[in-house]
Amino acid sequence: MYGTCGSALNNTPCPALNLVLGVRRRDGCYNARRGTNFGSIHTRGVDREVVRRVLPEIGKKHSCVFLLAPEIDGWIAIYPSDCGQDAEVSAEIAGRLKTAVLHVILHDDDLFNYTFHSKGRLVDEFSSKPDYFGKVTEARRQALAGKPEVTCPQPAPRAGKMFPGYWPALRRSWAT
Repeated sequence: MYGTCGSALNNTPCPALNLVLGVRRRDGCYNARRGTNFGSIHTRGVDREVVRRVLPEIGKKHSCVFLLAPEIDGWIAIYPSDCGQDAEVSAEIAGRLKTAVLHVILHDDDLFNYTFHSKGRLVDEFSSKPDYFGKVTEARRQALAGKPEVTCPQPAPRAGKMFPGYWPALRRSWAT
């Protein structure tokens, strides 16, 4: 089954965006009392067809389906139907693909998180509000501080030339 392009009226098939079947959930991505939830998973270093083949089994296990975008500059975006809120889904994708997997999550308009896996292992994670779901230890708070130099070891070429203190500045901005 394919995703669609254009208006809902013409329902034009769009083979570039494949809907990978799993089990459909009926969750909404917006709740007026809480806010917007959105998440996306991005991978690189693997063929898109390989990604497409692993998603249905993961979808069945986690009760979701995925919208799989075309590869752009080596990156493939995956959009889970659960609004991308389940980090276990990206961890399983990373474990299966054994490549770079970045999962970004916006939760209730208040919280920004990301996890970054490399070769199937979690190597970095960040939370803008570590205590959002309950008190965390200082060690856990440090683990959730993020290491942007690990997740993105080479900033865009212009950023590195224009801002020699790129990583320290980014780290300071995340701390606020």
